[in-house]
Amino acid sequence: MRRLSLGGFVISVALLAFSGPARAGDVGEARALFQAGVKLYQEADYVAAREKFAEAERAHHAPVIVYNLALCDEKLGHVQAAVDGYERYIAEEGERGELSTAAAVAAAQLKSRSGKLKVESDPPGMRVYVDGTALEERTPTTLLVTTGAHHVVVEGDGFRDERDVRAAAGKLEVVGFVRPPTKPGEVRPPPPKVPEPELPPKPQEGPHPEGFVFGAHFVAVPYAFFKADTGPQNASASGASIGFSVEGGYAFTRRAEIVVRALGAIGSECGSFAGSNFLSMGPAINFRVLDWAWAGLGLLGGQAQACTNDKKLATNVVFSPTFDLGFAVATQPYGQWMITASIGYYFANPTNENRVLYAPIGFGLRFF
Repeated sequence: MRRLSLGGFVISVALLAFSGPARAGDVGEARALFQAGVKLYQEADYVAAREKFAEAERAHHAPVIVYNLALCDEKLGHVQAAVDGYERYIAEEGERGELSTAAAVAAAQLKSRSGKLKVESDPPGMRVYVDGTALEERTPTTLLVTTGAHHVVVEGDGFRDERDVRAAAGKLEVVGFVRPPTKPGEVRPPPPKVPEPELPPKPQEGPHPEGFVFGAHFVAVPYAFFKADTGPQNASASGASIGFSVEGGYAFTRRAEIVVRALGAIGSECGSFAGSNFLSMGPAINFRVLDWAWAGLGLLGGQAQACTNDKKLATNVVFSPTFDLGFAVATQPYGQWMITASIGYYFANPTNENRVLYAPIGFGLRFF
Protein backbone atom coordinates (compact mmCIF):
# COMPACT_ATOMS: atom_id res chain seq x y z
CA MET A 1 0.00 0.00 0.00
CA ARG A 2 2.88 2.37 0.70
CA ARG A 3 4.19 2.08 -2.86
CA LEU A 4 0.79 2.94 -4.30
CA SER A 5 0.42 6.02 -2.13
CA LEU A 6 3.91 7.23 -3.00
CA GLY A 7 3.19 6.83 -6.70
CA GLY A 8 -0.09 8.66 -6.32
CA PHE A 9 1.68 11.45 -4.42
CA VAL A 10 4.18 12.17 -7.17
CA ILE A 11 1.44 12.23 -9.78
CA SER A 12 -0.61 14.73 -7.78
CA VAL A 13 2.20 17.19 -7.08
CA ALA A 14 4.59 16.75 -9.98
CA LEU A 15 3.19 19.62 -12.00
CA LEU A 16 4.46 21.99 -9.31
CA ALA A 17 7.94 20.48 -9.15
CA PHE A 18 9.53 21.63 -12.41
CA SER A 19 12.59 23.75 -11.78
CA GLY A 20 15.78 24.87 -13.46
CA PRO A 21 16.51 27.42 -16.16
CA ALA A 22 14.38 27.06 -19.28
CA ARG A 23 12.22 29.04 -21.63
CA ALA A 24 8.68 29.53 -20.39
CA GLY A 25 7.37 27.79 -23.49
CA ASP A 26 9.46 24.70 -22.76
CA VAL A 27 8.15 24.47 -19.19
CA GLY A 28 4.57 25.04 -20.32
CA GLU A 29 4.86 22.34 -22.98
CA ALA A 30 6.44 19.95 -20.46
CA ARG A 31 3.62 20.61 -17.97
CA ALA A 32 0.97 19.86 -20.58
CA LEU A 33 2.69 16.66 -21.71
CA PHE A 34 3.23 15.59 -18.10
CA GLN A 35 -0.44 16.16 -17.30
CA ALA A 36 -1.42 14.03 -20.31
CA GLY A 37 0.93 11.30 -19.06
CA VAL A 38 -0.63 11.46 -15.59
CA LYS A 39 -4.10 10.92 -17.05
CA LEU A 40 -2.92 7.94 -19.12
CA TYR A 41 -1.09 6.49 -16.10
CA GLN A 42 -4.24 6.71 -14.01
CA GLU A 43 -6.08 4.90 -16.82
CA ALA A 44 -3.42 2.12 -16.66
CA ASP A 45 -2.21 2.87 -20.21
CA TYR A 46 1.43 2.70 -19.15
CA VAL A 47 2.92 2.53 -22.67
CA ALA A 48 1.21 5.75 -23.76
CA ALA A 49 1.88 7.37 -20.37
CA ARG A 50 5.60 6.63 -20.69
CA GLU A 51 5.66 8.18 -24.16
CA LYS A 52 4.11 11.40 -22.80
CA PHE A 53 6.54 11.52 -19.87
CA ALA A 54 9.45 10.99 -22.28
CA GLU A 55 8.23 13.87 -24.46
CA ALA A 56 7.92 16.05 -21.35
CA GLU A 57 11.51 15.17 -20.38
CA ARG A 58 12.75 16.14 -23.84
CA ALA A 59 10.91 19.48 -23.60
CA HIS A 60 12.27 20.31 -20.15
CA HIS A 61 14.26 18.10 -17.79
CA ALA A 62 13.00 17.69 -14.23
CA PRO A 63 13.92 14.92 -11.75
CA VAL A 64 10.25 14.25 -11.01
CA ILE A 65 9.72 13.32 -14.67
CA VAL A 66 12.57 10.80 -14.37
CA TYR A 67 10.80 9.34 -11.32
CA ASN A 68 7.53 8.94 -13.25
CA LEU A 69 9.35 7.33 -16.19
CA ALA A 70 10.67 4.80 -13.68
CA LEU A 71 7.12 4.21 -12.39
CA CYS A 72 5.99 3.38 -15.93
CA ASP A 73 9.02 1.14 -16.60
CA GLU A 74 8.23 -0.76 -13.40
CA LYS A 75 4.61 -1.27 -14.50
CA LEU A 76 5.79 -2.45 -17.95
CA GLY A 77 8.28 -4.96 -16.52
CA HIS A 78 11.36 -3.03 -17.66
CA VAL A 79 13.17 -3.77 -14.43
CA GLN A 80 16.62 -2.46 -15.30
CA ALA A 81 15.24 0.77 -16.77
CA ALA A 82 13.06 1.30 -13.69
CA VAL A 83 15.97 0.77 -11.28
CA ASP A 84 18.18 3.07 -13.37
CA GLY A 85 15.46 5.75 -13.28
CA TYR A 86 14.97 5.56 -9.52
CA GLU A 87 18.73 5.70 -8.91
CA ARG A 88 19.10 8.61 -11.33
CA TYR A 89 16.42 10.51 -9.41
CA ILE A 90 18.28 9.92 -6.14
CA ALA A 91 21.59 10.98 -7.74
CA GLU A 92 20.06 14.26 -8.92
CA GLU A 93 17.96 15.12 -5.86
CA GLY A 94 20.16 13.62 -3.15
CA GLU A 95 19.05 11.59 -0.17
CA ARG A 96 16.91 14.50 1.08
CA GLY A 97 14.90 14.71 -2.12
CA GLU A 98 11.15 14.70 -1.66
CA LEU A 99 10.83 11.30 -3.34
CA SER A 100 14.30 9.90 -2.65
CA THR A 101 13.05 7.52 0.06
CA ALA A 102 10.30 6.19 -2.19
CA ALA A 103 12.79 5.78 -5.06
CA ALA A 104 15.28 3.94 -2.85
CA VAL A 105 12.59 1.58 -1.50
CA ALA A 106 11.27 0.89 -5.01
CA ALA A 107 14.76 0.16 -6.39
CA ALA A 108 15.58 -2.16 -3.48
CA GLN A 109 12.31 -4.08 -3.84
CA LEU A 110 12.83 -4.51 -7.58
CA LYS A 111 16.35 -5.82 -7.09
CA SER A 112 15.24 -8.31 -4.44
CA ARG A 113 12.40 -9.84 -6.45
CA SER A 114 14.03 -9.76 -9.90
CA GLY A 115 16.44 -12.05 -11.66
CA LYS A 116 19.70 -11.02 -13.23
CA LEU A 117 21.05 -11.94 -16.67
CA LYS A 118 24.68 -11.68 -17.66
CA VAL A 119 25.15 -11.90 -21.41
CA GLU A 120 28.66 -12.72 -22.64
CA SER A 121 30.09 -13.45 -26.06
CA ASP A 122 33.34 -14.52 -27.65
CA PRO A 123 34.42 -12.22 -29.15
CA PRO A 124 32.86 -9.43 -27.03
CA GLY A 125 31.13 -6.34 -28.38
CA MET A 126 28.07 -8.00 -29.90
CA ARG A 127 24.66 -6.35 -30.00
CA VAL A 128 22.15 -7.74 -27.48
CA TYR A 129 18.37 -8.09 -27.72
CA VAL A 130 16.28 -9.29 -24.77
CA ASP A 131 12.65 -10.17 -25.56
CA GLY A 132 12.95 -8.16 -28.78
CA THR A 133 14.25 -4.99 -27.13
CA ALA A 134 17.73 -3.79 -28.09
CA LEU A 135 20.06 -2.94 -25.20
CA GLU A 136 22.32 0.10 -25.30
CA GLU A 137 25.27 -1.88 -23.93
CA ARG A 138 27.04 -4.56 -25.95
CA THR A 139 28.46 -7.79 -24.57
CA PRO A 140 29.45 -8.37 -21.88
CA THR A 141 26.52 -6.77 -20.07
CA THR A 142 24.40 -7.49 -17.01
CA LEU A 143 20.80 -6.47 -16.47
CA LEU A 144 17.87 -7.04 -14.14
CA VAL A 145 14.82 -8.82 -15.57
CA THR A 146 11.50 -10.12 -14.32
CA THR A 147 11.43 -13.72 -13.16
CA GLY A 148 10.46 -16.31 -15.74
CA ALA A 149 11.29 -17.04 -19.38
CA HIS A 150 13.26 -14.65 -21.60
CA HIS A 151 14.58 -14.79 -25.16
CA VAL A 152 18.14 -13.50 -25.70
CA VAL A 153 19.65 -12.74 -29.13
CA VAL A 154 23.19 -11.57 -29.97
CA GLU A 155 24.41 -10.28 -33.33
CA GLY A 156 27.75 -9.16 -34.67
CA ASP A 157 29.63 -9.14 -37.99
CA GLY A 158 27.91 -11.96 -39.82
CA PHE A 159 26.98 -13.89 -36.70
CA ARG A 160 23.62 -14.34 -34.98
CA ASP A 161 22.60 -16.67 -32.19
CA GLU A 162 19.69 -16.87 -29.79
CA ARG A 163 18.72 -18.70 -26.64
CA ASP A 164 15.81 -19.10 -24.24
CA VAL A 165 16.62 -18.73 -20.54
CA ARG A 166 14.75 -18.61 -17.24
CA ALA A 167 15.50 -16.05 -14.56
CA ALA A 168 14.90 -16.69 -10.85
CA ALA A 169 14.54 -14.06 -8.13
CA GLY A 170 17.84 -13.06 -6.58
CA LYS A 171 19.90 -15.31 -8.85
CA LEU A 172 22.38 -14.60 -11.65
CA GLU A 173 21.92 -16.45 -14.93
CA VAL A 174 24.95 -16.35 -17.25
CA VAL A 175 24.20 -16.67 -20.97
CA GLY A 176 27.28 -17.23 -23.11
CA PHE A 177 27.63 -17.19 -26.88
CA VAL A 178 30.67 -18.24 -28.93
CA ARG A 179 31.07 -17.41 -32.59
CA PRO A 180 32.72 -20.34 -34.38
CA PRO A 181 35.93 -19.53 -36.24
CA THR A 182 35.60 -18.64 -39.89
CA LYS A 183 36.96 -21.24 -42.30
CA PRO A 184 39.53 -20.06 -44.87
CA GLY A 185 37.73 -18.50 -47.83
CA GLU A 186 34.35 -18.61 -46.12
CA VAL A 187 32.23 -15.48 -46.26
CA ARG A 188 29.58 -15.29 -43.60
CA PRO A 189 26.19 -13.93 -44.65
CA PRO A 190 25.06 -10.79 -42.87
CA PRO A 191 22.64 -11.35 -40.00
CA PRO A 192 18.98 -10.79 -40.71
CA LYS A 193 17.86 -7.28 -39.98
CA VAL A 194 15.68 -6.72 -36.97
CA PRO A 195 12.49 -5.15 -38.34
CA GLU A 196 12.09 -1.56 -37.30
CA PRO A 197 8.73 -0.57 -35.86
CA GLU A 198 6.50 1.22 -38.33
CA LEU A 199 5.82 4.80 -37.39
CA PRO A 200 2.30 6.09 -37.92
CA PRO A 201 2.08 8.38 -40.95
CA LYS A 202 2.23 12.06 -40.17
CA PRO A 203 -1.11 13.76 -40.65
CA GLN A 204 -1.21 15.73 -43.86
CA GLU A 205 -1.43 19.45 -43.30
CA GLY A 206 -4.11 21.29 -45.20
CA PRO A 207 -3.63 24.50 -47.20
CA HIS A 208 -2.65 27.50 -45.11
CA PRO A 209 -1.74 31.17 -45.63
CA GLU A 210 1.87 31.72 -46.64
CA GLY A 211 3.57 34.85 -47.93
CA PHE A 212 1.43 37.39 -49.77
CA VAL A 213 -2.35 36.91 -49.49
CA PHE A 214 -5.35 38.44 -51.23
CA GLY A 215 -9.12 38.31 -50.88
CA ALA A 216 -12.23 39.70 -52.56
CA HIS A 217 -15.84 39.52 -51.36
CA PHE A 218 -19.23 40.66 -52.59
CA VAL A 219 -20.93 42.41 -49.64
CA ALA A 220 -24.32 43.64 -48.55
CA VAL A 221 -24.07 46.43 -45.97
CA PRO A 222 -27.05 47.00 -43.66
CA TYR A 223 -26.62 50.34 -41.86
CA ALA A 224 -28.17 52.74 -39.39
CA PHE A 225 -27.46 56.51 -39.36
CA PHE A 226 -27.96 58.17 -35.95
CA LYS A 227 -29.17 61.75 -36.04
CA ALA A 228 -26.93 64.65 -35.08
CA ASP A 229 -27.86 66.81 -32.12
CA THR A 230 -28.26 69.96 -34.22
CA GLY A 231 -28.06 71.20 -37.78
CA PRO A 232 -29.29 69.90 -41.12
CA GLN A 233 -28.28 66.33 -40.28
CA ASN A 234 -30.65 66.16 -37.34
CA ALA A 235 -32.31 63.01 -38.73
CA SER A 236 -31.78 59.27 -38.74
CA ALA A 237 -32.02 56.65 -41.47
CA SER A 238 -31.50 52.96 -42.08
CA GLY A 239 -31.13 50.82 -45.16
CA ALA A 240 -28.68 48.64 -47.03
CA SER A 241 -26.04 49.10 -49.69
CA ILE A 242 -24.22 46.59 -51.86
CA GLY A 243 -20.63 46.52 -53.04
CA PHE A 244 -17.24 44.87 -52.69
CA SER A 245 -14.58 44.38 -50.06
CA VAL A 246 -11.00 43.63 -51.11
CA GLU A 247 -7.89 43.06 -49.04
CA GLY A 248 -4.24 42.25 -49.59
CA GLY A 249 -1.29 41.74 -47.30
CA TYR A 250 1.16 39.26 -45.82
CA ALA A 251 0.76 36.10 -43.72
CA PHE A 252 3.47 36.29 -41.07
CA THR A 253 2.46 32.89 -39.58
CA ARG A 254 0.28 30.05 -40.79
CA ARG A 255 -2.59 31.39 -38.70
CA ALA A 256 -2.17 35.16 -38.78
CA GLU A 257 -1.99 37.77 -41.52
CA ILE A 258 -1.92 41.55 -41.67
CA VAL A 259 -3.73 43.20 -44.59
CA VAL A 260 -4.95 46.47 -46.01
CA ARG A 261 -8.72 46.32 -46.52
CA ALA A 262 -10.96 48.52 -48.68
CA LEU A 263 -14.76 48.62 -48.59
CA GLY A 264 -16.94 50.25 -51.20
CA ALA A 265 -20.75 50.01 -51.30
CA ILE A 266 -23.54 52.03 -52.91
CA GLY A 267 -27.32 52.37 -52.59
CA SER A 268 -30.17 54.25 -54.27
CA GLU A 269 -31.80 55.82 -51.21
CA CYS A 270 -30.92 59.35 -52.37
CA GLY A 271 -32.75 59.09 -55.69
CA SER A 272 -29.69 58.22 -57.77
CA PHE A 273 -27.73 55.05 -58.49
CA ALA A 274 -24.95 55.89 -56.03
CA GLY A 275 -26.64 58.53 -53.92
CA SER A 276 -25.83 56.67 -50.72
CA ASN A 277 -22.44 55.09 -50.30
CA PHE A 278 -19.77 53.70 -48.02
CA LEU A 279 -16.09 54.26 -48.78
CA SER A 280 -13.40 53.23 -46.30
CA MET A 281 -9.89 51.80 -46.22
CA GLY A 282 -7.32 50.84 -43.59
CA PRO A 283 -5.25 48.12 -41.90
CA ALA A 284 -6.66 44.91 -40.44
CA ILE A 285 -5.38 41.70 -38.92
CA ASN A 286 -6.89 38.25 -39.47
CA PHE A 287 -6.47 35.21 -37.21
CA ARG A 288 -7.23 31.65 -38.31
CA VAL A 289 -8.76 30.39 -35.06
CA LEU A 290 -9.72 27.01 -36.54
CA ASP A 291 -9.07 25.51 -39.95
CA TRP A 292 -12.53 26.72 -41.00
CA ALA A 293 -13.00 29.82 -38.79
CA TRP A 294 -11.37 33.27 -38.81
CA ALA A 295 -11.60 36.33 -36.56
CA GLY A 296 -10.11 39.76 -37.07
CA LEU A 297 -9.93 43.44 -36.19
CA GLY A 298 -9.66 46.47 -38.44
CA LEU A 299 -9.28 50.24 -38.20
CA LEU A 300 -10.61 51.81 -41.38
CA GLY A 301 -10.78 55.46 -42.34
CA GLY A 302 -13.56 56.75 -44.57
CA GLN A 303 -17.01 58.26 -44.80
CA ALA A 304 -20.64 57.26 -45.36
CA GLN A 305 -23.63 59.01 -46.96
CA ALA A 306 -27.38 58.34 -46.98
CA CYS A 307 -30.69 60.21 -47.25
CA THR A 308 -34.07 60.58 -45.65
CA ASN A 309 -37.01 61.95 -47.57
CA ASP A 310 -35.74 65.52 -47.45
CA LYS A 311 -32.28 65.46 -45.87
CA LYS A 312 -28.80 64.42 -46.93
CA LEU A 313 -27.00 62.53 -44.14
CA ALA A 314 -23.24 62.08 -44.02
CA THR A 315 -20.11 61.77 -41.95
CA ASN A 316 -16.83 63.52 -42.45
CA VAL A 317 -13.76 61.35 -43.07
CA VAL A 318 -13.50 59.55 -39.71
CA PHE A 319 -12.12 56.35 -38.23
CA SER A 320 -14.21 53.21 -38.10
CA PRO A 321 -13.07 50.22 -35.99
CA THR A 322 -14.40 46.84 -37.14
CA PHE A 323 -14.71 43.34 -35.71
CA ASP A 324 -14.71 40.59 -38.32
CA LEU A 325 -15.68 36.91 -38.51
CA GLY A 326 -15.24 34.48 -41.39
CA PHE A 327 -16.37 30.90 -41.97
CA ALA A 328 -14.98 28.68 -44.72
CA VAL A 329 -17.58 26.76 -46.73
CA ALA A 330 -14.98 25.16 -49.03
CA THR A 331 -11.20 24.83 -48.78
CA GLN A 332 -9.11 24.45 -51.94
CA PRO A 333 -5.33 24.34 -52.53
CA TYR A 334 -5.47 28.00 -53.60
CA GLY A 335 -7.55 29.30 -50.67
CA GLN A 336 -10.97 29.25 -49.01
CA TRP A 337 -14.44 30.28 -50.11
CA MET A 338 -15.75 32.31 -47.20
CA ILE A 339 -18.93 33.68 -45.68
CA THR A 340 -17.95 36.82 -43.77
CA ALA A 341 -19.70 39.06 -41.26
CA SER A 342 -18.43 42.29 -39.71
CA ILE A 343 -19.65 45.11 -37.55
CA GLY A 344 -18.26 48.65 -37.67
CA TYR A 345 -18.96 52.12 -36.34
CA TYR A 346 -18.15 55.55 -37.79
CA PHE A 347 -17.10 57.79 -34.89
CA ALA A 348 -18.39 61.15 -36.12
CA ASN A 349 -19.03 64.29 -34.05
CA PRO A 350 -22.53 63.80 -32.56
CA THR A 351 -23.09 67.56 -32.31
CA ASN A 352 -23.52 68.18 -36.02
CA GLU A 353 -22.70 64.90 -37.82
CA ASN A 354 -24.31 61.52 -38.20
CA ARG A 355 -22.76 58.50 -36.53
CA VAL A 356 -23.16 55.22 -38.40
CA LEU A 357 -23.41 51.58 -37.33
CA TYR A 358 -22.98 49.15 -40.22
CA ALA A 359 -22.62 45.37 -40.61
CA PRO A 360 -21.19 44.10 -43.93
CA ILE A 361 -22.16 40.50 -44.78
CA GLY A 362 -20.23 38.95 -47.64
CA PHE A 363 -19.26 35.95 -49.71
CA GLY A 364 -16.01 35.57 -51.59
CA LEU A 365 -12.57 33.99 -51.86
CA ARG A 366 -9.56 34.40 -49.59
CA PHE A 367 -6.46 33.34 -51.53
CA PHE A 368 -3.46 31.74 -49.78
